[in-house]
Amino acid sequence: MVSMARLFRRAQTGVQQEGEVPMTPMIDVVFLLLIYFVMTLDPQPVFTHLPILAPSSGSPGIINIRVHVYDAFFVVNERRVDRAGLRSALERIANARGALDPTLILIADPESRHERLVEVLDACSEFDLRNLSLMTGT
Repeated sequence: MVSMARLFRRAQTGVQQEGEVPMTPMIDVVFLLLIYFVMTLDPQPVFTHLPILAPSSGSPGIINIRVHVYDAFFVVNERRVDRAGLRSALERIANARGALDPTLILIADPESRHERLVEVLDACSEFDLRNLSLMTGT
């Protein structure tokens, strides 16, 4: 049997007891690995080759049409319309276009449901309106 005084002396001298794992060297290794991986990280740009067509209001010959998407109604160029009015307005836009393809700027209200925006996108697809810009705002 081991006496209590002997166990007390072993604890005071810093001798490891059986089954203990020293944590300080493990923490040091983890920090060194963290520093190594942070310093050798080479982030790759993800969105560098996406084509972006920004609508410009000052360019001659470009037609911009604003479509605001709200939860209960739509607004096409400052005119409030319902679902049927939106479809007829988009049909008129599609039929009136000539050599110039109009840019439809879709502005979705943050409080509106996503289904409302999908309705507008479906109608644009049905009338072959492809030059779309999507924004969020009030």
